[in-house]
Amino acid sequence: MSCYVRHLDDILKASDVESNKDNLKRMDKFIREILKTDEACPEVWKQLKAILADGKKKKDLVRRLKKEFVKV
Repeated sequence: MSCYVRHLDDILKASDVESNKDNLKRMDKFIREILKTDEACPEVWKQLKAILADGKKKKDLVRRLKKEFVKV
């Protein structure tokens, strides 16, 4: 599992994703797909931090995670 997922508690809560091992692995894969990268964890975290720092991009990430993980 990637090193950055431990920093995503607020994103998990905002997107209604349960924090468990399977979801975190799935989230890592989904985030890497969004970023279009298979780089090592530090590079993924660097790119993800830029998204989280931008309010609009962060909201879009939360929306995409909800759509992917929270099936109605």
